[in-house]
Amino acid sequence: MLDIALGLLTVFCAVAVFASFATETYVRLFAVRARLMRKRLDTHFDDAKWIDGVLASYRRVHGLGANPTRIDPDGIAAIMHKNLPTAPERVRAKVRAWQHEQGSGDALVTQLSGLRAQLKEDNLWRTKLRLFLAGLLLAIAINADAVRLVGGLQHNPVLVHAAAASMTDDDLASAAKATGHLWPLMGWGSDTTGPDTSDQGWPLRILGWLITAAAASLGAPFWFDLLRMVRSRSKGPGEEAKEETPTPERPPADGTAPSQPVLPQPPFAGFVPQGPPCLSSASDLADLARIAYLDDDEAAAELAAAGLQVVSFLNDTANDTQGFIAYGRGAIFVTFRGTEPSGIDAGTDGRFLRQAAAWSATTCEVHTGFNESLPEALWQDILTALESPALRDLPVWFSGHSLGGALATLAAARLHHAKQRIAGVVTIGQPRVGCELFATWYDTTLGLRGRHWRIVRGADPVTMLPPAAIGYRHVGTQLYLNQDGGFREAAPNWLQYLDTAIDVIQGKASEAIDDHSCDDYVKALSALRPS
Repeated sequence: MLDIALGLLTVFCAVAVFASFATETYVRLFAVRARLMRKRLDTHFDDAKWIDGVLASYRRVHGLGANPTRIDPDGIAAIMHKNLPTAPERVRAKVRAWQHEQGSGDALVTQLSGLRAQLKEDNLWRTKLRLFLAGLLLAIAINADAVRLVGGLQHNPVLVHAAAASMTDDDLASAAKATGHLWPLMGWGSDTTGPDTSDQGWPLRILGWLITAAAASLGAPFWFDLLRMVRSRSKGPGEEAKEETPTPERPPADGTAPSQPVLPQPPFAGFVPQGPPCLSSASDLADLARIAYLDDDEAAAELAAAGLQVVSFLNDTANDTQGFIAYGRGAIFVTFRGTEPSGIDAGTDGRFLRQAAAWSATTCEVHTGFNESLPEALWQDILTALESPALRDLPVWFSGHSLGGALATLAAARLHHAKQRIAGVVTIGQPRVGCELFATWYDTTLGLRGRHWRIVRGADPVTMLPPAAIGYRHVGTQLYLNQDGGFREAAPNWLQYLDTAIDVIQGKASEAIDDHSCDDYVKALSALRPS
């Protein structure tokens, strides 16, 4: 069964690579993305001639020979502000109306950010359609019939593993090698390597082509990631990499002293106070989330060892909200403790019906339990500490694990909405916090998407809650830590769902729960931090 799965994944990956190459060539040759972007701008501002002048100025400023293929909200808004005095009255009226409706902030940047999101959605489904059509033509041309392939793969494990081993790089050469290994199972010649399927009939053959084309529409990165994950997760005990015993380093022949081994950085040695988050700062902030679970004395000792001084410990007994505020290394750190096995925390997590976030001055709705765990009295204590004379000019970092990550998100939104002091937010194992409108307001209007790293490890089930099916959406940029010790920024959700499915299929469902461990998050991030 595994051989068949590996073989199909390899074929789908190879077809998707060639389909991606063909569609990307078409898109670039005919400037499809630039034309679609131009059409969006013309429709939204209702004046093609004025947009022509804006884009011409943008090209001169950025040294471009053609219109950009994506909307740059800040750059295009800056050009638009310069060109507004000469714009038609209907354009100026639109901008005034948008500014009045929004209030504070740059309305043009907000409008262009929304257009960029719409354009991304348009390009997504158009790309999938192009990949499907290219994949279908390719499947017919080489007779990559998925139904027929299943029969051939059952009888050719050697070809399967040779092809899977060839898919090492995300390029055409790798795909060509893999296709060459599996060519005897495709093509329009007679099938000499498996059962005779020439009489399967046209309906099944067409179905096989359509399945292959549908697989191509998912894109080559999807199949590369899936193939790597299945191969790595399906290794038997005998295939595990053996630990090598390090041998002493011999002195160089020229008599100079041997080079010293590179040691890991101590905590906060590579921390950059002004952000945005990086792997080093993510590791440091994750360690603070771990410290938040300790008793006050233990936490103070560990923070001191990291070069940080405690300002105050947070403790709201009514909601069992705990954490600390510390400063040092050129920044302030506000960290919240995650869920502990207490009735209060369980009740907090369980109150997932949403309520209006009155402090946001919008119609956003957020998780009731999380929102009420950050009561006004506690919030005022946090503000008082942050506004003290010694700290008021320092950038603020928020962090937390699980429930603590949700509270860190809400606190960052509240502070940035009022004061705009957020340097960064790093959360680990964080559940969803609010509705789609809240996520858009947090990411785009407040501009926190690039400053918030939401770290997800393996099949951590808490990060899938509350479910998107009842209107919840995640915020920030996801950093996905896979089971092999690697990571991927802005990873799609299917990677996590696949990890969960593999754990269940292999009878390791308990490992999904273990993936939520704060200590394991810290270890995984520590292994990734630069030396």
